[in-house]
Amino acid sequence: MSADGLHQQLRTMFHTTCGGLLDSIATPCCPVCSIELPREQSNSPSVIRACHRCEKLIEPISESCPRCGAPVGPHAANEQGCHHCHKDRLQFDRAFALGLYQNELRKLCLAGKQQNGTGTLDWLAERLYQAHAETFSSEPYDIITAVPQHWTTRLRRRHNSAEVIAEHLSTRLKTRFAPHILSKVRWSAHQRHLSPTARRKNLRHCFAAIRSKPLYQSRVLLCDDVMTTGTTASECARSLRDAGAKTIDVAVIARGVGQTTDEDRQHNST
Repeated sequence: MSADGLHQQLRTMFHTTCGGLLDSIATPCCPVCSIELPREQSNSPSVIRACHRCEKLIEPISESCPRCGAPVGPHAANEQGCHHCHKDRLQFDRAFALGLYQNELRKLCLAGKQQNGTGTLDWLAERLYQAHAETFSSEPYDIITAVPQHWTTRLRRRHNSAEVIAEHLSTRLKTRFAPHILSKVRWSAHQRHLSPTARRKNLRHCFAAIRSKPLYQSRVLLCDDVMTTGTTASECARSLRDAGAKTIDVAVIARGVGQTTDEDRQHNST
């Protein structure tokens, strides 16, 4: 390892350790408006959720495309998709989202990626569960897993947002949490300037699923924090299906349907 590489690794370890210490003594604040949270709104300093005012500003998607989870008007989508996805060859069956990736929900998703963000993600995952509890429970899943990170990303981050969400939903749905059945075996470049075709090519063969008896003919719920074009989830679903899964649904906190900012792209690098 080069001197620069060793220095970067030591710096990351320092920030991770010291960040955890600061998290334990810092007063929790709302990630959206930065107001200090009353004690009754946060059970511990590590649980950073939205304040009551900002929570009320988060509007769940009332009408969504059953195929890609994007917001649509009444009767504007069917099993073949909506204007966002009808031309896409998505490999998953259905998608569910709490809300649009904008405003308060966007800030909360970005807060969830911070080193002290697991409490925020648990809170968001509970909101997602409450919004779709009836659908989640109508046809029980056999396995819940998460969109994986490449190992180089895991070195830089304390947690994988998708795994935190998946583990929370597995507890609520009393379903097996299997994070290791899916892995990202090849690093991929940013997709910010790529066409839909180039995006698919960029992620092709990036993911691999382990063939196993529990996965064969199973119903799988794949979790992530944000879905924009659906390319990542679709490639993960392709790997799961190749390994024997029968049905793959996708659950995300936020559904993005517009352009993302440079800040989003930095945080979403996997």
